[in-house]
Amino acid sequence: MRQGFLSFIILLFTGPASAESGRAELKLDRAYFGKTAFELSGITATPGGIYAVGDGPAEHVLYRFEFQKNRFHLAPRLNFKTLKGFKEYTQELGGNQTLAVADRRFDTEGVAACGSTFYVVNERVRQVLELKGGVLTALPIDFSKYPELAAGEGNAGLEGIAVDCAQQLMYLAKERDPRRLVTVAMKTWQVLAVNDLTPSERSGQKVINYKTGQGLQEISTDFADLAFDQGFLYVLERSAYEVAKVDPKTMTVVQRVSYYLTTRHMYDSDEPFAKAEALTLTKDRIVVGEDNNAEPLAQRAQVIYGVKGSHPGLYFFHRPQGF
Repeated sequence: MRQGFLSFIILLFTGPASAESGRAELKLDRAYFGKTAFELSGITATPGGIYAVGDGPAEHVLYRFEFQKNRFHLAPRLNFKTLKGFKEYTQELGGNQTLAVADRRFDTEGVAACGSTFYVVNERVRQVLELKGGVLTALPIDFSKYPELAAGEGNAGLEGIAVDCAQQLMYLAKERDPRRLVTVAMKTWQVLAVNDLTPSERSGQKVINYKTGQGLQEISTDFADLAFDQGFLYVLERSAYEVAKVDPKTMTVVQRVSYYLTTRHMYDSDEPFAKAEALTLTKDRIVVGEDNNAEPLAQRAQVIYGVKGSHPGLYFFHRPQGF
């Protein structure tokens, strides 16, 4: 009887196909949960492992995942405070006039790598940091011709980053209000284009206001993270529970896949908002990370995975052929 119940629960999480025509539902290979609370915000896969940054108020560290059974530990690998240029950069942030005084000025949300060089987005001030050879540098990317990149609250800024190392192109994602994809030439640090994608039909839905129960609240379209692989840009669309494969030359969506059935009810939450924050790809896996926003795993997840408490999640999905 218990075995049958568990089989039913697993089907709820990993059903064979999305209800949307033509959109495959990803098959879960393995789920891992943090050993401690952590505000997971960006990940990148390298030959040396998967690295992460967090968006907690005191986060100035690059971490590497260490896995054991169905849990992960985030091992500190680089403390930004030890890098040359960190002190000068934070002093400059103190005089930043684009944010309210109360806003947090150091807010790492995404990470990408080319060899031993890492690139990290600082969301609220709309900047990109280069971590190279023991030096931290704020890249001289001029966004002034694109005022929409500064629009929205501080927490609606740069959320994801990916790099085409061979072509020396960097891609940045502005989260929302409005969401945007930015293409940057790494040789000159000039903005080449600012685009949006045709949104998924899942995006922009309205739900009952979860705080008051009165009226409808729209869940806005968004971008939560980026990855680049084999000539294509991959975009995590959090509110749609999807990963989009994008032709970066035309900024058109080639294909979308869904991870909805795995993650929608993973945490015990009253909020209608999705929680995925992080995306990376390997040869045969699509990896999605969730910041659980301090909320506990739902009872069903506890039964399946044997994990209780408030922990971020990292999900390895089988990568469909051709995706």
